[in-house]
Amino acid sequence: MRSKILTAIVAVCFAAGVIEPLRAQGAKRISRTAVRSGGMAGLAPTAAERDPSGQYAPQDLEELRTQLLNLADTVEQFAPLAPPDVVDLDSLREAKAQIQQMSVQQLNTLRQGISPSKITSRIQRAQQEIQTYKTSTRVEKKANSPKIVDPSPLPVVSALCSGSGPNRIPVGVILAADVVFFIADSVRELAQDACKQDVLGENTSLACVAVDVVWIAAKAVDEGIHFCDDDLTGNVIDTSYDRLADVHTDLYSVGTQLDTHLTNADTHLTNVNTDIDARIANLDTHLTNVDTHIQTEFATLTSLVTTLIANLSAQLTAAENKLVDADFQIMKLDLTPEGLRQIVGAILTCDGTASNPCPNVLSMCPLGKCSWNDVGPLP
Repeated sequence: MRSKILTAIVAVCFAAGVIEPLRAQGAKRISRTAVRSGGMAGLAPTAAERDPSGQYAPQDLEELRTQLLNLADTVEQFAPLAPPDVVDLDSLREAKAQIQQMSVQQLNTLRQGISPSKITSRIQRAQQEIQTYKTSTRVEKKANSPKIVDPSPLPVVSALCSGSGPNRIPVGVILAADVVFFIADSVRELAQDACKQDVLGENTSLACVAVDVVWIAAKAVDEGIHFCDDDLTGNVIDTSYDRLADVHTDLYSVGTQLDTHLTNADTHLTNVNTDIDARIANLDTHLTNVDTHIQTEFATLTSLVTTLIANLSAQLTAAENKLVDADFQIMKLDLTPEGLRQIVGAILTCDGTASNPCPNVLSMCPLGKCSWNDVGPLP
């Protein structure tokens, strides 16, 4: 029974520790597939947005420059979630500097295939996701490698992706990284044809260098984030298995200790039962002795009371005898003529008992003179 319980506990722990991470991982893969299968509506300008003259207004070109820089900044914001050194941040920053130095003609060439407003509408949600994630997570910056550190990390088997901490990256953040990459990918694709043109002797292909660097960085960040998420899933499974092994060992140790305690408890219980039986036997002996003593005392008391009653009865009988004989002495004195009266000495020393009885003095009157028949007429 104990082994069945242990097996059930291990199964529940394994399900909680492994199935949930796999379920979350599956949801992220579905999200990424949905973004790719749905595709981007495209960043190419609509017919209404195109300038028939082929030359866009300066403010429109500066808006394109701003959005290209905004895309590069967003890629850099997502970089801490990828493994360290996967993203070349120095090259990304150099690309930003090149974008800032692009000529009006280079921007105008890119503007023919890219709509700044569409970049803005697609990148805002990604920026909101990463900002929300950063506000709930402490960020450490070391040299060129920003590092996001979870405030209460869980232990993991390996820490290759320590930049994202041991906790899983939210699905929304991973999807936002996909969106950023697809924006960079679309910008790169749309810029290819324009960058191959020579306009007034100016090689606009130089503008694509910066765009390509941003695309490479975005791809590295996106793939790195997905790698870290997959790596974390493996770490969670490995860690869960190791912890389950520890739990199994601990439970087995606890079960062994419990068996030992139960065995000791059985021994102690036997000793207690033996002691209780001995004490009950002693109590029975004491009760028997008390009963015998009470019976002896009661018999003694009965005998004493009987003796006392017999003695009292004898004393009453003797006293009654003495009283009667004393009355006889008084009557004899009254019936004896004056001058002949005499007290019998035995009356003064007798006690009325059988060993010392009092004499009947009436029987001692001479010639019957003490007889009540010779007392004359009664009053």
